[in-house]
Amino acid sequence: MHPFSELAMRCAAFTHGTLSETREHILQELQGSGATVLVKALQSIELQQAIVAVGMVAMFEAALQDALECEDGFGEALRMIEGAGDDDLARQFRDVQLAINVLKHGRGRSYEALLHRREDLPFRIKAHDESFEEGDVSELAFLIKADEGFLAHCASIVDRVAAVIRGQKEHAFV
Repeated sequence: MHPFSELAMRCAAFTHGTLSETREHILQELQGSGATVLVKALQSIELQQAIVAVGMVAMFEAALQDALECEDGFGEALRMIEGAGDDDLARQFRDVQLAINVLKHGRGRSYEALLHRREDLPFRIKAHDESFEEGDVSELAFLIKADEGFLAHCASIVDRVAAVIRGQKEHAFV
């Protein structure tokens, strides 16, 4: 098998390409019809992107636990990143973990931690009483905009974290 991080990057690119093509087709169809099935198809694309992001990050934790032979893969990876002196990556890695928690659980500590810094994040988070795009029929009731940019960001962070791990633990297969 190839390293998880490489496969995650390919998965994100494949998902983005496939869903973008499908979205464009549906949007063209919507020009002539406002059929509920088309709106549901757009919403399904949004849900699929969130599912892929959550799954990728959750499975990365399992890969880290295996490669680092520990129970807390994220915690150990974070210690290694901080040990390497990459404070920017450490912050972005924590932010991705928090964002995935928000997608999984909604409002809570992770949401509050991100909401206070939302202007500085590379992805979008909304207050519970607002929408991302006025009139967007595809928007779901997520607090994180799990779009193609978010998915690509998650995959990039997975890849960068894996590179730090491999740099410190040569035979780590992440």
